[in-house]
Amino acid sequence: MHWKIGLIGFGNVGKAFIKLYSQYSAVWKEKYNLDASFHFILNSKGAVCNKKGLDIHSIIEATSLSNLSNWEEGAKFNDVFNPDLINLLIEVSPTNIKNGEPALSYIKNALENKISVVTGNKGPLLFRYKELISLAQKNNLLLGIGCAAGAAFPSINFGLFDLAGCEIFKIEGILNGVCNYILTKMYESNISFDEALQQTIAMGIAETDPSYDIDGLDTAVKIIIITNALMNSQITLNDINIQGIRNIDNDIINNAKKDGNKIKLIGYAIKNKNKIDAGVRLIQINRSHPFWNIDGTKKAVLYSTELAGDFLITGGASSPEGAAFSLWRDIINYKPLILKLCNE
Repeated sequence: MHWKIGLIGFGNVGKAFIKLYSQYSAVWKEKYNLDASFHFILNSKGAVCNKKGLDIHSIIEATSLSNLSNWEEGAKFNDVFNPDLINLLIEVSPTNIKNGEPALSYIKNALENKISVVTGNKGPLLFRYKELISLAQKNNLLLGIGCAAGAAFPSINFGLFDLAGCEIFKIEGILNGVCNYILTKMYESNISFDEALQQTIAMGIAETDPSYDIDGLDTAVKIIIITNALMNSQITLNDINIQGIRNIDNDIINNAKKDGNKIKLIGYAIKNKNKIDAGVRLIQINRSHPFWNIDGTKKAVLYSTELAGDFLITGGASSPEGAAFSLWRDIINYKPLILKLCNE
């Protein structure tokens, strides 16, 4: 299948997305019959666009899009979006958890114009997932969201595909590498919260302002996206209680350690009939818990189902390359015929 791609967002993930295609296009074409061309790349400052297809090698080698000859300073979405030009939109612009914009409008516009979408952007899924997936299904389109809840970590995809037909009644997840790293280092090395936090900033896995991570918001957003996708719900940030790790100190860690326990920050969702209890909380676990060895920056999700039992999913690179891979994974896994049959 030939995908004619428009890319929104050209940070580390957007760049890695193009580089991966340059590296693996021959393998993917032979193995999956996947072929692609890029027709526009839009960032916050402008765009490059070519109806016949962009030269991706020039894009990879350029230090900035603005150095390319077909750069359009100040170009906006409406200037480059053309339903006759592309059949797939990749949306990886910065996440806005206040209202999901402008990515929400980009994605909705594409789906309404019968353009498939793959995204790593949490904002639109946080606010309007049900509307967006309904649009995609109505038009027999791909809406790939695997990247949005853990990058390469297949939290959503495992639930959607490998647990298809199962009623998932409980989800628990260690979903934030920054928080898990801090709790691990405080437990293993007896260092302070501030020392462990500074390590995550130096490693580049936490921002200079780490509030989004340590206050539990990142975990909350991810568990909401996973829950709405797998439990057919419409919960929002207003529906859940959120606990972070900002107030954790060594006394709390060491008291748990004396009892043979560790402290973990988890996102959870429990379905009881048509009601869902979800949130983010600190829990103590012992050696029998499936999360006992999920330390450092590792992530994990535990699914409990009626038909198939419990499943622990862990692993996945927390990197731009891992995120870019997950975008391509959704594209490669897309089977239009299967999707059509499922919706009939």
